[in-house]
Amino acid sequence: MFPENQSMLSLQGLNDDVLRLIIGEIFRDDDRLTLDAVSKVSRRLYQISVPWLYRRVIILFTARSHRALLLRLLKDGSKLLSFIRELRIKRYLRSASEQQGQILELLHRLKRLESFWWDDYCDMPDVFLNFLHEKWPNARIIIDAEQVCPVRVKYSLNRNSAFVWPSSYCLHTFIFRAARQYEFDRSFKLNLFRTIKRSPNLKILQIWDFVSGPFGNLDDMSSELKNDCNLTTGVAEHEAKSEDLPRLEELTLAGRILPLFTQNELNVWGSNDGWAKLKRLMLKPSDCLPAFLGRVPSLEVLDCSSYLSKAIEDYTDPTRLEKPKPLLGVLRELEYQGFGITFPIEVLQHVSRTLISLKMHNMDTFVHQNGSTEPADAQYRDVITLNDTCPWLETLAVDMWRERVWPEEFFTALARFRYLINVTIFVERPSEIGTSPVIDKDSCKYIYKFIQDRKCGKRLRRLEIKQHKMGVTVGPSSSPQCRGPVSSISPDYTCASTKEGDILVDEVYWQQNAKCNKDAEELRLLTKNIKCCSTGRLVLLAREFDNIWTERELGADVLAEANEDLDDDFSIGPVATSCPDARGFLDRFKEGSSLIPRISDSRSMKALGKVVRFLCLGYQAQPKMKEGSREQIIKQVLLQRKVEMRAKKFFNENATLFDIIESYSQVGSYGDSSLSLYESLLEIRRNQSAPRAGDAQ
Repeated sequence: MFPENQSMLSLQGLNDDVLRLIIGEIFRDDDRLTLDAVSKVSRRLYQISVPWLYRRVIILFTARSHRALLLRLLKDGSKLLSFIRELRIKRYLRSASEQQGQILELLHRLKRLESFWWDDYCDMPDVFLNFLHEKWPNARIIIDAEQVCPVRVKYSLNRNSAFVWPSSYCLHTFIFRAARQYEFDRSFKLNLFRTIKRSPNLKILQIWDFVSGPFGNLDDMSSELKNDCNLTTGVAEHEAKSEDLPRLEELTLAGRILPLFTQNELNVWGSNDGWAKLKRLMLKPSDCLPAFLGRVPSLEVLDCSSYLSKAIEDYTDPTRLEKPKPLLGVLRELEYQGFGITFPIEVLQHVSRTLISLKMHNMDTFVHQNGSTEPADAQYRDVITLNDTCPWLETLAVDMWRERVWPEEFFTALARFRYLINVTIFVERPSEIGTSPVIDKDSCKYIYKFIQDRKCGKRLRRLEIKQHKMGVTVGPSSSPQCRGPVSSISPDYTCASTKEGDILVDEVYWQQNAKCNKDAEELRLLTKNIKCCSTGRLVLLAREFDNIWTERELGADVLAEANEDLDDDFSIGPVATSCPDARGFLDRFKEGSSLIPRISDSRSMKALGKVVRFLCLGYQAQPKMKEGSREQIIKQVLLQRKVEMRAKKFFNENATLFDIIESYSQVGSYGDSSLSLYESLLEIRRNQSAPRAGDAQ
């Protein structure tokens, strides 16, 4: 509470410098929705927000509004170009030459470019890269590319033309996503190596391949990686050294059953400190992990799906003459999950002083010791060994075997970690217990309290318990030591303590979350379609839902505009009477008007079809969408248009129209308030007429 002589500080009371700092923090948090909402509060905040609103510009060529934005930016005298620092091109899709010229013109007019993001096919036009290299040599180039499959390139007769990959001195990030059902050949790796060789400042390389065609080993091309080769003749232009290869900070090779790079190729790249700056490494599968052992002094995060114990044994063999280097650098986070994994004690012994986060999860059977499937009696001993090996762990995710009762030895072992504050448990059990979930809120609270009461050192902050939704039976079906599939809905549970000491348990249904996300997407698309309708069409639908509400809330001016909309489009009569049904809509053309000339034109027929489909929305229930949601959206859109229509009459051009709609539309919604929207607008107008601090200029 504020003292009586002190008033609450409003956002408008802050000076411009403070507001710029606040809006800058919103931008850095990558919260575009909040940034847009703040810009609509007042004209002053909008003017301060403009540099941040246009600091990052995205041009989506498949969207008409984005193409219009591009033309707006290219207008003579536009001051918006001075604000752009990051430019992202999406879904260029081999556009027309005029659009290529528009992008080049935009790049030429920019005052300062810090980042250029290409999100399309991997054959980025060389003219863009050349221009960026000349005009903006210090700009960071990020390419998130899809593979161009030759069947998609109708005009391409050369198979290899689909693999003209970009390379540039400014290229910072290259993300490649394989095309579906396409088999890699020699040219694929040749072009990949050319991109690597000719991009010395490349920091992030990600290759994702979950959908390509027949898998097979690609030939070893380590000699090509050493030499800068002419891709057409295969003759080395000059002998390049391995230290010319970029020193990556992040590398991701994920998806392929067989590794994309051979061991020799990675050894060539890693020689002469090629992996010296590597901080994040994801290998799935992890067959090529030995090429990184002892060569990653800066590695902090490792994500792998399997582990090569033989490689570790060979690397740490005491008979080796040279002294082994640190195995995995200063590793702080290890995510280790997959099929058939074993307890990675060999790795943990090498990173015991630096590791603070460990996630171990076996995705098939419970295999943690010597490749056997023995569960509970050996499991808690592994946790004790883990505590002795990695005493600085703060975050731990681990499998737990449950028989008829909860394994208290396992919970006691977890409580011995002095610095452990976040725990995730994957619960597994023998199939003889059944398929119904074994976890509920009470059991989650019991486990949390059991560990907390015996916790050494720091208190436990968060406990998450997961139960596998589907299991895999390994070995004889009668074996009790196999995972039992859970066919019913089994939620995850998150448990934490409040400041008052109470234990809160949050129940999360991943299946229901997926359903809610789908419903939200359908609702978003429905809202978008409804907002595209004219006022006349919306009034027709509103009358079908609630004719009394339409007459009471909208008023004569909105109904008059609705009549004009329908009159201009199709010569439809007044909407004072409700449309009986979608079939009767065609009978509502004015008498004496001929339908033939109006529907003969293809555009008119298309528009007429849209109206008929929207009228049918009132009678055809969409899947997983309530009728009330459609009615509510239509009413909200009509009320917003009512506010907008009347505000134009009472506010000048400098008034914050969008702010009124966003901030005060709840006043008088659906007639529940004592003030009507009309009276609310007048009250807002009188308040804005009063002088305020900071508005004098």
